[in-house]
Amino acid sequence: YSYKIEFNNMFLSFGLQAGIANYRSANLELNIEDETDPYFAGNQNITKPEFGAGLIVHSDNRFLGLAVPRMLKNNETFGSGASAVEATLYTQHFYGMGSYIFFINDRLRLKPAVLLKYVQGNPLSADINALLNIDERYGVGAFTRNFNTYGLLASIKFAQSYKFSYAFEMPTGKSVGVNFTTHEITLGLSLAVFDFHDIE
Repeated sequence: YSYKIEFNNMFLSFGLQAGIANYRSANLELNIEDETDPYFAGNQNITKPEFGAGLIVHSDNRFLGLAVPRMLKNNETFGSGASAVEATLYTQHFYGMGSYIFFINDRLRLKPAVLLKYVQGNPLSADINALLNIDERYGVGAFTRNFNTYGLLASIKFAQSYKFSYAFEMPTGKSVGVNFTTHEITLGLSLAVFDFHDIE
């Protein structure tokens, strides 16, 4: 469920979601070194309820958002009797995002943005990026994650409804996956689902 309110040339949007999450593991197909380990006692098939919420405030040139996609901390007991142990299936993830658009001139716009993520027991994670938009058609930018990985991205809009994007990310010695660079290619399509929807 989502709802949007307009006030003082800005928009407040908020949403709620509900669903279920299913966790499965075929432990009996594994070669377990310690067969008494309660975490691997038989196959697991666990279903838990899930709830999430998010809030966004935005205008023509600024954006602030907060979200908790899964609000419940789900625990489960593995094994039975004296060997039973309780484990966490999912811990809440908290997200915060902010961006601002600088109108350099009629053709150029610069959009820096930051995405923060916090999970209990882990350090705060920050994704920082900046994108230069040219004629609302071309985009070039750079990004970093925790100053451990760095990357470049580029995009182009064509035929009014299509967008092609490419991103390259390279880790450094401080990153876990120092031997892996990534390449990402995206093709987007914007269209009107109903008659009252405008094509962007």
